Amino acid sequence: MIAIGSALAEQEMIRTTLDNGVQAPSAAMWSYSSVSLVLGRSQKPSAAMWERAGDEGIDVVVRAAGGGAVIAGPWMCSHTVLVPPDHAFARISLPRSYEAISEAWRRALGRLGIPTCIAPREVAGPAGAGDAIRDVCFASLSCGELMGLGNRKIVGLAQVRRRSGVAICAGLLLGQPDWPRLSRVWLGQNDDALARSLRDGTISCEECTPPGRVPGIAEINAEIVAELCELGLAV
Repeated sequence: MIAIGSALAEQEMIRTTLDNGVQAPSAAMWSYSSVSLVLGRSQKPSAAMWERAGDEGIDVVVRAAGGGAVIAGPWMCSHTVLVPPDHAFARISLPRSYEAISEAWRRALGRLGIPTCIAPREVAGPAGAGDAIRDVCFASLSCGELMGLGNRKIVGLAQVRRRSGVAICAGLLLGQPDWPRLSRVWLGQNDDALARSLRDGTISCEECTPPGRVPGIAEINAEIVAELCELGLAV
């Protein structure tokens, strides 16, 4: 499935599916029609953050999965795999599930001319980073996430595990996000150092492919679905 909509609608879809119980493996590719600051499950937006987001004309959304803050918009796509609780994939360890999904993404992107490698389990955030940058998803690497040229992050991963099913979410950078906007809403000020660090530590599909050959959402979806079929996670 390919959907175009807001980050709020995407999260409502994930939560509703999990609340109702996942009956069969499925996958959804999400293309964002608007800009949102998407926070991890444990990150609580303050009243001041809501006000700043309103001034910027964007939403604040708390996702079902953990992880750091993301500025979602037309510069990225999100892909969620939903797995029933009795599926073999739902019973493997958290690190192994991330590695299996990231390997599928590595092969899919490779066929689209985007070389990547998988972050090992022993990765950590940038040395000496403050809370502000550590709490942003694309500021650091976690097990199984994908790096492009120069070891710059291109795919972030997050996961929700419930008795009713599992959701594994991947965010792919199609272009460079509006990092200064994230800084203004997240911190309440322009932080050039944060924006520069995020820009230098990430890479997008646009930067990995020749002009005019950047893959579209449908192409990316077709390649990742082909990989998921091999894992028994799509039909």
